[in-house]
Amino acid sequence: MKHANIINPNLGISVVLASDALVPEEYNIPTLDYKQIPSENYQNLSLKVFEIFKIVWKNYGSRYDYFMKADDDVFIKIEKLSKTFFNTNSDLYDSESIEYFGYPDPYQKLMCWGGPGYIISRGTLRLIYPYLEFCENEFHYGEDISLYQCIEYVTKLLNKTSEFKGCQHLHNQSGWNFGNAITVHSLKPGNNITMRDLEERYGREN
Repeated sequence: MKHANIINPNLGISVVLASDALVPEEYNIPTLDYKQIPSENYQNLSLKVFEIFKIVWKNYGSRYDYFMKADDDVFIKIEKLSKTFFNTNSDLYDSESIEYFGYPDPYQKLMCWGGPGYIISRGTLRLIYPYLEFCENEFHYGEDISLYQCIEYVTKLLNKTSEFKGCQHLHNQSGWNFGNAITVHSLKPGNNITMRDLEERYGREN
């Protein structure tokens, strides 16, 4: 956490931390308090994710093109992420469309895994925002499954199924190695894995 607020301001990326623990003021990170949502392990995690998307849309919906959800055990290569969206052919991405990026589940390929993090466009968040209350009550199996079910439900309800392609890989990803990775999951305390270990094992970015 001590480095969470050290992000190059020129990247156009902001961080909102959702936590049920106290966050020291010196970190200067906008924080959403989860204490009002009772949880045990992964229980009610989908409620937390829907709640954070409500607040993020209200406060940041008009300011950003894309929104990424990431857990606290994910390492994100922020500059790689920014480069992927902003330094590639701009025609590849349309933040006003229904876009949903991440690592597709091998069995339900339209759904992005929650662990490595996923990204939704402003258009997607705008679409589902009015229905998040319904989705909270209807979909609560797992947060990644619930979000996918919510997007799928709303696109069908509004006859936008043809516009929803499901979980998509980012366009400049060509084969897996550490150099190409944007996120690494999961990095947990005590597993003694460092970013140098990963770079040595899987190779640096060319």
